[in-house]
Amino acid sequence: MVERTIKGHWSDKWSKDVDLSDKPSDWTLEQYIAQKSMAILDMYDRTCAMNMSDIDQILRFHKQTPLRSSPDIEPFFLATDGQEPEILQQWLQYHGAITSHGGVEDARRQKGRPSWSQSTRLYKIYNEQGRQCDVTYTYYLQMVANGSISHNWNRPDVIKQQYKRDLTTGSKFADYIQEVDAYWTELAIFDMWMLRHAQFFIGSWHSTLTRTVCHWRGFQQMFEGSNCYLNHKWKLTDTNASYQSWFDLNAVHKPLLTWRMEQ
Repeated sequence: MVERTIKGHWSDKWSKDVDLSDKPSDWTLEQYIAQKSMAILDMYDRTCAMNMSDIDQILRFHKQTPLRSSPDIEPFFLATDGQEPEILQQWLQYHGAITSHGGVEDARRQKGRPSWSQSTRLYKIYNEQGRQCDVTYTYYLQMVANGSISHNWNRPDVIKQQYKRDLTTGSKFADYIQEVDAYWTELAIFDMWMLRHAQFFIGSWHSTLTRTVCHWRGFQQMFEGSNCYLNHKWKLTDTNASYQSWFDLNAVHKPLLTWRMEQ
């Protein structure tokens, strides 16, 4: 939907707003606008793994002030899973990023957690619920295996045999976690709550975290974020003149990803 709208429904007003100074002389306006369309899609694609230039382009496209528009870089909040500490170090040291856990510390480490962390308590609650699930589900399997209860599945004989194997091998049915996993989950939720209150939210393409944060921020804030409710945003942009001034076409020029350039 997003790609079809961007590529197929440029209005006359949008075309007139484009700076044609970098249009090749042998290109038609339609060819030039088509490249602009691909450049916008390319910008969205690059949010899967952004660098500082990508972030500044996204901000300019959404008529936001770039982070590097002054001698001092504007600090910004960065949600991170810490899996690439060498890259995170660069964001913290050179690009003004701020994280919820304060630095490049290994978030999987058992010690050194912030005072507000409730991960130990959450870990115990989660695994206790898992144990209760195992007790209840094992009891259910036993009743199915001995015929005390029945079910309406298509192949009850196969299911019954599988249950018997599970009971024999002592399989665990609940997902158990380590205490550090609870801490990691806690950090992710904390990051998402911070992003909920951001002045402008730059999210990752097709990210579960991004989609959840967009829902938390609300439908009315779709224009205060890069990747929130894209189908709705571009549909409104395509059909309603009052929603055609939130972006700057002059912030994008041509695709940078190789596979986009080849289309």
